[in-house]
Amino acid sequence: MIVEETLLRTVFSQLPPYTAADTKSYQIRYEWGSQKDLLLFIQKQTGNKYPLVWLEEGESEQSDTMHKSTKQARLFLAKNSENKTARNPTVWDSEFVDCLNPLLKNVITALRKSGVTTIDESRMWKVKRRANFTEVSNEDLAKAMDIWNVIVLDIFIIFTEKANGEPDCIKTIKF
Repeated sequence: MIVEETLLRTVFSQLPPYTAADTKSYQIRYEWGSQKDLLLFIQKQTGNKYPLVWLEEGESEQSDTMHKSTKQARLFLAKNSENKTARNPTVWDSEFVDCLNPLLKNVITALRKSGVTTIDESRMWKVKRRANFTEVSNEDLAKAMDIWNVIVLDIFIIFTEKANGEPDCIKTIKF
């Protein structure tokens, strides 16, 4: 049986770390769940939370006889905003160029080269870049949410397993 969330955890654990302008290196975090799970993560997580790859909960189409599943995935590639009062050109030229655009490229590479995931190339994927982004509906949520620079990636991912139902081996990915 294919469990996409845990397979992606293993695939994305190979993402190279982000090196900030101050030369500090930050491991990419991968988590998943609902918006409520995301708020809990942001509230409870101590230490470094970012950069973050967050998989929003969603459905998948599965077939035991074909030994594959297809998931319409929504991934948030997020970084805590360091320029909360800056306009888009400043944010684009710094945080997107330095961190988020390379992270998007690495996520796509990981999905293509893992050996257990492929991108459904018969469908186009959607990319939305948002500077100083937060999705809040009231004051309490605003206190809980961080302000992000984020790339929202909507993509169809195909997951495969061996014919006997065991997981395929995840390949070492070269970025």
